[in-house]
Parts: sequence; C-alpha cells; structure tokens
Amino acid sequence: MDKATHNTHEIASAILDYERGILTDADASLAATAHVFLKLQSYLTKRLGAGGYRSVVNRAVSVSKAQVPLLSPIHVEDNGALDGFDDCLIAPGSAKESEGYVVLISNFLALMDTFLGPDMSLRLLGSIWPDVAVNCDAKQRSVDIV
Repeated sequence: MDKATHNTHEIASAILDYERGILTDADASLAATAHVFLKLQSYLTKRLGAGGYRSVVNRAVSVSKAQVPLLSPIHVEDNGALDGFDDCLIAPGSAKESEGYVVLISNFLALMDTFLGPDMSLRLLGSIWPDVAVNCDAKQRSVDIV
C-alpha cells in the first residue's frame, strides 16, 4: 500500500469510527458508512454538482468492488445515493464489514485527493468532520489523526 493510500485509509477509518461512535444503530458500521456518504454528498454536490459527485462516488464504488468483492451489490442511484448495502454478504459487526467500508470511503477520499488536491481535500474533510482533527504536511504527504 503506498503512502497516499495509507493516509486516506487512516482518515477513512477515523471518520468511520467517529460516525459509528455517534450512532446507536445495531448495525453501526453500515449506518455509519451510509451517514459518511450522505454528509459527503451534501457537501460536495454544492461544489462539484450532482453529476460530478455521482461520477466520483461511482468510480470509488467500482474500484472498491474490485478490491473487496463482497461489496459487489453496492451501486450508485441516479440521485448519487449508495444502495445495496443490505445485499452484501458481509456479517454485520465483523472485521470484514468494517474493512470493506473503510476501503470504500478510502477510495472516495483518494479520488478527492486526485481531483481537488490533498490540501483542499483535508480542509473539506475538516469542515465536514471538525471533531476528527487531521493535520497535513503536503510536502511529505503525511497525515496525522489527532
């Protein structure tokens, strides 16, 4: 795993942990992942447009399915929402479930880095999740979760 991927993976994991911690749902990882993408969609649609957001999330889903085949049922609706979580053959609460969702979020964040740049991406994430502090050294491309 390269350094950029590792960084987005750490950030994705921290965001998912944060969202899981504020939910009381029995299937917290699934609900937290859906909540992460709802927040991202709400925030990024204003900046990228509905089609732009849908294109980025569709690419993240495609890449994630190749990496984690158990995510195959997940698809992007016309409105940009993710659907098909209930059809995934991942045991709720399992490490595979959590890791699959981290991969999905991480791939989306990596695409944000590609299109917006790492500094802008981290500022946007800081706006969406101010309680998940992320420090970035753009020259070294290192990220610390505080």
